[in-house]
Amino acid sequence: MRIDRSTGRAHEHWLTRLGSRARAENGVALVLALLVVSALSISTAAIALLVTSNEHAFGRDRQETLAFNTGEAGLNYAIATLAKTTDPNGNAAIGTTVPATSYGASGIGGTGDGVWWATKTAAHIWKVYATGTSPNGQVTREVSIQVKSKTVPGTVVPASLAWSFGLFVANPTSCFSPQGTVDLTISVYVNGDMCIGGSAGIAEPAGSGGGTIKIYAKGKINLQSGSSHIGSSSNPTGYVANVTALNGCFPAKGVICSNIPTSKVWAKSYTPSGSPITKPVVDPNGTYAAGDWKNPVCSVGSFTFDNDTTRNTSVVGVNLFPASSYDCSVKAVGDPSTQIGRLAWNAATKVLTITDVIYIDGNLNIGSNTQVRYSAGSFGTLYIDGSVTTNGGSSLCGPPAVPAGSVCSTKWNGSLGSLFIVAVNHQNATTGWKMNGNAEFDVGLYIVGLYDNGGGAVVTGPIVTDQANAGGSSSSADVTNPPPGTPGSTTTAPGATNWAVIPTTWRQCPVTGCP
Repeated sequence: MRIDRSTGRAHEHWLTRLGSRARAENGVALVLALLVVSALSISTAAIALLVTSNEHAFGRDRQETLAFNTGEAGLNYAIATLAKTTDPNGNAAIGTTVPATSYGASGIGGTGDGVWWATKTAAHIWKVYATGTSPNGQVTREVSIQVKSKTVPGTVVPASLAWSFGLFVANPTSCFSPQGTVDLTISVYVNGDMCIGGSAGIAEPAGSGGGTIKIYAKGKINLQSGSSHIGSSSNPTGYVANVTALNGCFPAKGVICSNIPTSKVWAKSYTPSGSPITKPVVDPNGTYAAGDWKNPVCSVGSFTFDNDTTRNTSVVGVNLFPASSYDCSVKAVGDPSTQIGRLAWNAATKVLTITDVIYIDGNLNIGSNTQVRYSAGSFGTLYIDGSVTTNGGSSLCGPPAVPAGSVCSTKWNGSLGSLFIVAVNHQNATTGWKMNGNAEFDVGLYIVGLYDNGGGAVVTGPIVTDQANAGGSSSSADVTNPPPGTPGSTTTAPGATNWAVIPTTWRQCPVTGCP
């Protein structure tokens, strides 16, 4: 401050006045700053509230989408199940329903849970429903659709007619001649000439009532001695059902086969023509390649099916009926969840069980006095990569029969259980199947090469072979339909399944559900 000498008044210094002004301006700035901060705080809160609201809305939208997608997935599950399992051939009755079936995956990262159900409302028409629930369980969506089945059933290919004969000789190297002095009492097919000499013949089995045996020669039939015969003169019980010889039927005295005494070929009918039958094709490579034979899964004991993953008849000393039990299954190559076949042996009860297809990479020798049976419910095909030899005093009986020494107690019923054996004869041995001594085997046989049975042993099932030395046999069990896996067994060609959505039938159901 300074004093004005002329007036005596004190005056403020200009700096002081400037400081007062600055303080006033700072106050105004502070007020303005506070207003700005308040405004920003309000805006931030509003923005935060908006973000929270959007997050909540977005979360519900996501749950709704997941619930909807889960419902849509249920329709897909339903159609697949109907086409594959419930109505694969389109034969399900109208009104058939599928009750509520659950599917889906809940929890963190899940897609949600769902339920589908369906009703067949008309011929080939299904109405399908599905409800999807979101992973958090708070949103549900229900959808429905109608589908039309266009299923075409697979074509059934019946078993080869070769199995309708007790003995089918596909590639005889010379004229087929029954051996020994006992009649063959089975139907016979020869893809060539048939020569019947000595006292042997072909006849109806005892008690048949006649008309059960059929004879077919793609070449000619020759009766070469006065005592050789087909059937007998006892009408009707001795007459065979039919005789076919494409190149003629000639008894010993040059008489054309007929029901006259000099013919000695007694049949209900004579057929001069007919379509030849081919031997079913065997596929050992494909059968072997399908299974992991070196690594069986055994719940009891052990069994060696193969020892080197190569089809080479490498297993030595194959014994199907050892002193200890085993129960082994073989899985598909690359798919351990699929079983190719199962083979089990109970050493205490002497019972073999087989299902599906089994391949043993070796030769099989069934020892003398081996007397066993296979269980009811066994339906399987046993492939032997090499050859098979059976010995006297043995028996392998099919249900319901049990061993009674070298024979079986009663006739095998193939509807209760059926075992067919395929002798692949990989090493091209002279004989694919050799039978020695007295024995009975209730099995069917498929043989590559020669079937050699001098007459003391009996095979009651059908035999398909290339060549045969065969003596007398008991009546066939007439098992004309081998188990799946046997060459020439009944198969079903794949059908066509083309299920289609009926246009305009899709709908999202209201909260109250679809009608």
